[in-house]
Amino acid sequence: MDKDIRFLLIQYDHAARKVIVTGYRDLPTGASSYDAVERSAEDIRLHKQSDVDAMLVSLDRLQNLKSAFPNYFGDVQLFKEQLSSITRGRGVMEYDLPKQALAHPKPRVQADLSWLKKARYPRPDR
Repeated sequence: MDKDIRFLLIQYDHAARKVIVTGYRDLPTGASSYDAVERSAEDIRLHKQSDVDAMLVSLDRLQNLKSAFPNYFGDVQLFKEQLSSITRGRGVMEYDLPKQALAHPKPRVQADLSWLKKARYPRPDR
């Protein structure tokens, strides 16, 4: 990869199960490409053909990827391994996440609805 690259546009196509990584030297070029991908993905979503997620990442802050995008990656190490595998031409690695314990539901409490029966305003005939 070119050493002048400072931003990565990472796209994941859920339907094709494919990751596309494109490098950019400056933020305006990367941002305009990101906007174009998002607009295109939104048009596709309207027709329910495909679902593409995209993100523009600064290489200066690659260490902060987990805190910046927690909804995309549960573990930065897994993401790093996936990206490394893809860039070496090995494709996407499959893995299973361990099952998480479910939280116990809150106990049901009977609501006090007596306030509904009380008149808010006195009736004029009383």
